[in-house]
Amino acid sequence: MLKFLWDFRYVILFILWVVITCVVKGKDWRDKKIHEYMLAAKQMSKDGFLKDGPAQEDWVVDNIYILFQRLKIPFINKDNIRFIVQKLYKIAMDKMDNGKIDNSIK
Repeated sequence: MLKFLWDFRYVILFILWVVITCVVKGKDWRDKKIHEYMLAAKQMSKDGFLKDGPAQEDWVVDNIYILFQRLKIPFINKDNIRFIVQKLYKIAMDKMDNGKIDNSIK
C-alpha cells in the first residue's frame, strides 16, 4: 500500500490540488452569483415588481435555489441560501457605509 501511494504521489497531490481549487473557486462563483441576483432584485424593486426587502430576499433565495438544483449541487437547501444571502447583504451594507468592513452596521 505504501509503495502504491509513493509511486502515485504526484497524481494524488494533483488530485488534491484540483479539489481544493474547485472548492475555493466554487465559493467565489457562488458569492458572485448571489450578488448578481441581489442586484437584479434591487432593480426589480425600483421597477415596481418587488415591493419590500423580504420579497426581494425571497426572490433571490428562490432563484439561487433553482440555479443550484439545475447544477445538481448537493447538500444545499433554502435555509442555507437564506443565511448566505443575509450575510452577504450585511457585508455589502457595511462596505457601503464607510468603505470598510468593520461591523458598523447592526
